[in-house]
Amino acid sequence: MTKDDYASRFVSETIGLPIGSSEYFSLNSKEVDTVCTYLSGKDINPDPLQPVIEDVIDSVQRALFEESANREFPLFFKERWPKGKEFAIALTHDADRIEAPISHLRSVKERFTEKDYALAIENRKNLYLNIEGMVGIERTHGFKSSFYFLLDEYEITPLTETLSRLRSDGWEMGLHGGLRSSEDIGKMRAEIGLFANLFGTKPEGIREHYLKFDPKVTWRIMEELGLSYDTTWGFNDRPGFKAGLSLPFHPPDPDWEMMNILEIPLILMDTSLWGYMHLSEEEGLKMIEKVMAIASSRGGLFTLLWHQEALLMRGGRIYPEILNRIPASCFVGNALMIDEWWRGRSASKMTISHTNRTWSCRITDVVPGLRVRVLHGNLKMKTEGKCRSIASDGNISKVEVQGDCVIRLEA
Repeated sequence: MTKDDYASRFVSETIGLPIGSSEYFSLNSKEVDTVCTYLSGKDINPDPLQPVIEDVIDSVQRALFEESANREFPLFFKERWPKGKEFAIALTHDADRIEAPISHLRSVKERFTEKDYALAIENRKNLYLNIEGMVGIERTHGFKSSFYFLLDEYEITPLTETLSRLRSDGWEMGLHGGLRSSEDIGKMRAEIGLFANLFGTKPEGIREHYLKFDPKVTWRIMEELGLSYDTTWGFNDRPGFKAGLSLPFHPPDPDWEMMNILEIPLILMDTSLWGYMHLSEEEGLKMIEKVMAIASSRGGLFTLLWHQEALLMRGGRIYPEILNRIPASCFVGNALMIDEWWRGRSASKMTISHTNRTWSCRITDVVPGLRVRVLHGNLKMKTEGKCRSIASDGNISKVEVQGDCVIRLEA
């Protein structure tokens, strides 16, 4: 493939267009360079709060809408999130540590309430092991999250039974890659082996410790070891769109073929707010709402990293309030759910055929939750098979797809 091919395929799949739809749009050289530069990791988006690649996607989609109206041909595209939700949030938690010695607790006493600190000093409460506490908070909302474990730093065998139960209930257990694993395939392979010994299967997803990452090396290591997704690519010192977008993407290999590994960009990390930006809890909440609103306005994905050991700390304790502020229009899941949805959406095939008077869109290999939007102008729409129209606004209709079906438009 060429850079142009890679960029066109990325845009087409992100919009959710039918097979062969790249012929309906073209990218200029600046747009191709923007997509390829940032998605390859060759450079970092210089404006953290401006998702510049999503500008490219939006521009193409607007042009397609205009061309559809002007030339009077229909347009079919998959809605971005399950059941037509407006945007999505991935809830993720790194477990950098799961306990701390008394000497450390005394040095950070001011981070905790007096009551919690007293219980910890008396060895009656572990302030750094909050996995079940976070799960309990998430259960009240019907949310499920991802936890990433740093297996070369501490022992989690005593937790395996609890973690396996939570895993069965839908929470994800992933790998927090240790230092040097981002550049050493042997190190990462050994950590994957540790994980497999504990859980009986290798992890689907990973995030590197301290967000260590070399785009020329790390994706290829993950690809070779068969990981499904990574969610490391983000800023340490600030929130924002390091890759120029919030949405998942398959990075290119040296020949501009899409790799199988899916990158789920990290958008906001809790320690950025407190450790780097030195915000108050109120200021932190405002920053979270600001960045979440940017992702929402683009129909994007807001991937949040909230360390599990921080839940009872000043700053970290606002996690329940963050969940309270998530709107009903948002799809909320863990990173594995995002990975499975994004792959399933891409694999759901839409094939177009038409005669002088009829357009047909055949949909197969359908992922659960898929909805299709149809810009049909004055053409009359009929559905056949496992789909049905659920909304219509003039010349635009939404179709719920439950299995193989055909959407037919006739003059």
